[in-house]
Amino acid sequence: MFLDRGSECSPSRTESEFKTAKFRITIFPANARRFATCCKLAMSLIYDKPAEENGEARMKITWYGWASFGLESESGLRVVTDPYDPVTSGFKPFPDKADIVIISSDNDDFHDNAHLVPKSDGAEVVNALDLARSGTSRVSHGMEIKAVLAKEHLNHHEHDPEDNGMYRFKVDGIDFGHMGDIGNPFTKAQIDFFEGVDILFALAGGYPVVEMAEVKRVADAIKPRYVVPMHFRTLCYLRREGNWITEFLKFFPEEMVDFAFSSSIELKRENLPDHTRGLVMDYI
Repeated sequence: MFLDRGSECSPSRTESEFKTAKFRITIFPANARRFATCCKLAMSLIYDKPAEENGEARMKITWYGWASFGLESESGLRVVTDPYDPVTSGFKPFPDKADIVIISSDNDDFHDNAHLVPKSDGAEVVNALDLARSGTSRVSHGMEIKAVLAKEHLNHHEHDPEDNGMYRFKVDGIDFGHMGDIGNPFTKAQIDFFEGVDILFALAGGYPVVEMAEVKRVADAIKPRYVVPMHFRTLCYLRREGNWITEFLKFFPEEMVDFAFSSSIELKRENLPDHTRGLVMDYI
């Protein structure tokens, strides 16, 4: 099953506009049942009442694009990871204020644009590379951030490889891990660092970052509840390089993947799957 979104990079997600949005859909007979299931999931995500209207608070995850996610806790704390530059990347400007901005380094224009993220009073920027180099963690707004040292691909095609930090943190009882900008096979220490992570934000675009076969090896070792692909080629990405999402789906087949059909989802820890699944999100 293929679902192409027409000419617009990111159509509106309002109910009325979704009803009139134009999609091109091709259904292969063997996948018809799966397609119906996916559509049912999509409709529930779009039309179900927000959790707060049902009297149940949940944390919210939004994929802005590239390696940047926004996480909002049940209490309203907002975290943004690895912010891009909208001008050079093609993704939209950041719409939400952040209390914490985490960057995997301060030397990469596609991961370190904390200055482009709107911030709440008292907001803090945390450089994971500094934490990794010092071997320390940092607590910001009551949330602890830990990091481990990584490096870009040793044969990077644009420059000598730079260091970066992969990192992890916990929101509402859910452990998140972010692969930063690693370009080489994981060491045992790097795999051990992600042990116990519930949701892994995983690089999926291939060279010059780590290849998908290595991402799958790491996922099989640490067994997160969800592997969420990021840092792959999209219709909006201006540089037009890297793998499309289809490369990720070669390693996480349909029966192992949930499709959000949205740039935002709401979660509670008790609702996470028992075994590792992929979770493919849209970007804003």
